[in-house]
Amino acid sequence: MNKRDYMFREVELYMNSEQTQIDFAKDKEYTISCFKYWLSRYREFKESSSSTRVMKQISENFHEIHLSEASMLRPKLLVELKTDKGTHIKIYQ
Repeated sequence: MNKRDYMFREVELYMNSEQTQIDFAKDKEYTISCFKYWLSRYREFKESSSSTRVMKQISENFHEIHLSEASMLRPKLLVELKTDKGTHIKIYQ
C-alpha cells in the first residue's frame, strides 16, 4: 500500500471515529501536522471527484453540432444576449 492510500485510509478511520484530530493522531507514527496535511489532500480529492461526476452529468446534456463550411462563411445572427453588466453573447446560425 502506498503512502497516499495508507493516509487516506487513516483519514477515513478518523472520520468514522468520534475522536478529535489530536487524539486520533496521538499514538500514530505520524505527526498531527502530517495528518492535517493528508486530511486536506483527502478532502480536495473527494471534492474534485464529485465535481468530475457533476461535469460528466452536465456534459451528457450537451450535443455536438456539426456545421458545414458554407454555413460558417455566411453566419446569420440567431440570438444576441446582453447582460446588465455589459456582457454581450452572440450566437450565430
